[in-house]
Amino acid sequence: MDTQSRRYAETAIAALDEVIAAGPQVAHEDVASAVRCVAALRNHMLAEVRNGGVSRTGLNRANALLSLAYGAQAPLIGFHLNRIKQTRDGLSALLASG
Repeated sequence: MDTQSRRYAETAIAALDEVIAAGPQVAHEDVASAVRCVAALRNHMLAEVRNGGVSRTGLNRANALLSLAYGAQAPLIGFHLNRIKQTRDGLSALLASG
């Protein structure tokens, strides 16, 4: 994972941590902002794959995490804390794997 991808991932993790800390009372815009951070990581990784700089495996993981995060942003009902935590944990694992 390149330096910029790491920054995007760290920013997304911090935003998701804020959502988790706020709990069910979190403003929708805060959740949407955190999801945009995950999308920024995925978009950067996509550009890097196109330039030959990042593996397709990393991009696939970022795509899956973006889908998971989006599902938490637009749930049919309620607050999906588990999806947000899974996204954060997945991003942490992606960072750890390099």
